[in-house]
Amino acid sequence: MYSHFSRIRKSILWAALGSLLVLGGCQSGPSASGPASNGAGDVSLPHVAAMVEQSAKLDSSAWPVAQGTLGGVTYSFKYPVGWSESLTYCAPGAAKSGEGEAHLPKGCISTDFLVGKKARDVGRINGAPFDVNGKASVRMVDVSPLNVLVSRVYTLMVYGNDGSALFGLVTMVGPNTAQAIQDDVTAKMDEVAATLRVEKR
Repeated sequence: MYSHFSRIRKSILWAALGSLLVLGGCQSGPSASGPASNGAGDVSLPHVAAMVEQSAKLDSSAWPVAQGTLGGVTYSFKYPVGWSESLTYCAPGAAKSGEGEAHLPKGCISTDFLVGKKARDVGRINGAPFDVNGKASVRMVDVSPLNVLVSRVYTLMVYGNDGSALFGLVTMVGPNTAQAIQDDVTAKMDEVAATLRVEKR
């Protein structure tokens, strides 16, 4: 099931990142003002549909832990029971209906981890400030993405002390996924982000 995602998510990812560059007003390099600001002008999103408030905190005490190293960046986080440690998931019944499709199936999610050039290409995004283990971060949830092959895109970018993009998570939800599933994914990704630890080696 998850190997099927790996064959299709690259094209979806770059389409989603293209949407981020358009909608989020991304900058490809460090900023003297830092990655985020409490000023309303710096964190407002360009369209109301993308504004999703941070979810109420979930109980992640029993969630398993994933950890790894990518491009000289070490990371760890807790992830929901039933999800893979690469943050992929299909709601009951979704995977079978999606077999053979050339895009992410309805009711399924897939996540790409951004480090190095991929993270720098995204750069700064406009969204809500989010603290990741003391590092400045920004969270953006786009509920009306330009890419019609996904119904929601959850993005979290973590920045280094120099303001450059250090690590990112981009979680995509399959098209026409039920609103309740989309909201559940957002809530769980918020808790994943709350448990995230990132360090440059």
